[in-house]
Amino acid sequence: MSIVCDTDVLSAFAKIDGLGFLSELFPKHNIVTSNGVYEELAFIKQAGYDFVNSITDFVEIISMNTKEQD
Repeated sequence: MSIVCDTDVLSAFAKIDGLGFLSELFPKHNIVTSNGVYEELAFIKQAGYDFVNSITDFVEIISMNTKEQD
């Protein structure tokens, strides 16, 4: 099973260098995020925030199908 995280959750944990806590909280789950969140993170990175690098290394980026996007 996967845990889908949004920008706020990932950013908050990354800022305290705590992304590993998500894996500890959900040891049997994959931590994933959507393309939309990835695009938000890319914008944040362009603004000069380096914590985004740890997020993109940590999560798997997934694509949603049309039904899920609706």
